[in-house]
Amino acid sequence: MNASAHIEVRACWNGRCGEATLSSDPGNSLSPANSANAVVDGGRFGFSLFDLDPTNAQWELSIGFTADVDTELEDGDVYSVSIIDADTQRELVSFERDVSYGELQPNGEGPGCTSCDTADIKLPPPAAQ
Repeated sequence: MNASAHIEVRACWNGRCGEATLSSDPGNSLSPANSANAVVDGGRFGFSLFDLDPTNAQWELSIGFTADVDTELEDGDVYSVSIIDADTQRELVSFERDVSYGELQPNGEGPGCTSCDTADIKLPPPAAQ
């Protein structure tokens, strides 16, 4: 199946929002239009659209938030996402979640090792129709 994706994405962290329009060509997950960044006060969002299986019309969207070095992340931070089909203007997904962060030390524990606060929000794929 050859289907492209054209979406408008709005992501917010504690009311600070970034937007991007992503599009893709079937079977070409490396297109520059498949990713974008949006700078907001206190950090930036990274958006990436992936075609993991070119034999169907399903796409995976990844949204990451990276806080600036001097920005504190706190349990209870609120993230929201809205995704609109750019061709039909139909809302595909809209949600808001508060998160609790976990600490990750990718280089192990000890002096000089940087820790990262991480939180994941995952949505299941839509039910087969």
